[in-house]
Amino acid sequence: ILFCDRRVIDFGTIPVGFKKIDTIVIRNNSNKEMELLMDVLPLSSAFNFLSILKRIEPGKEKSFTVSFEPVNVQKFNEAMKIYAENSINITLKGESVYPEVNVHHNNQTYMDIAGALIGDTVEGSFALENKCEFDLNFELTIDAQGAKNPSGKCPFVFLPNKGTLNKFETKAIKVLFQPEIASINYFACVNVYIEGLKTPKQLFIKSVASAS
Repeated sequence: ILFCDRRVIDFGTIPVGFKKIDTIVIRNNSNKEMELLMDVLPLSSAFNFLSILKRIEPGKEKSFTVSFEPVNVQKFNEAMKIYAENSINITLKGESVYPEVNVHHNNQTYMDIAGALIGDTVEGSFALENKCEFDLNFELTIDAQGAKNPSGKCPFVFLPNKGTLNKFETKAIKVLFQPEIASINYFACVNVYIEGLKTPKQLFIKSVASAS
């Protein structure tokens, strides 16, 4: 007789494109060796049985790994059947969502940094607000910019420019404005790439620099 330590595997809620792994333990309570078989999960399933089904000796148990890797937003509820002389029905559950992250400066997606003198550094900041119950990686890039420094160094520096947002964390991103020439056309369109989101969030930053 086969015995499983769990009849329901609930992966909870994860972002689209993420992967979560869990384990079940199956025990052979009979007095003879059993070869395990399993019904094939549908091709559209977000669940995958990662372990190779094996023979289990009498009185022994083995661990098997199941993954949940959704590619669209959906609630999942599927049945997995493992059997030898008797069968075990295991329910696989999970939900996938798009990550929810706000990028803002004083609740706006526009940031005006105070003007600076050539060679000086002026500091500002904006916020990345993770409204999800899971950690998310992020990375900042500049999609377009106005006036450029002759040295080739970007006038705007972000600290940090990549990292991890913990669940429900609001992280302050420091912006250093370091101009090398006088101009009223310093600006940057900042892309904020969030793990699990196909389209980046954006923030527009603007400032000016003078010789004196």
